Amino acid sequence: MNEKVRQAFAQEYLQEDGRLKAHFQGIYVLALNMKMVPKEMEPKVLAQLLF
Repeated sequence: MNEKVRQAFAQEYLQEDGRLKAHFQGIYVLALNMKMVPKEMEPKVLAQLLF
């Protein structure tokens, strides 16, 4: 996938604490599965699924 698309996704939807604007479990799973989350943010995004 194009890096520019990933950057645009992260800039638009990803917050610093790992929360996505659309706070639904399926959205987190899709974003992680499709590699839309920057590697350094993956633990924070994953934590949103677990808590």
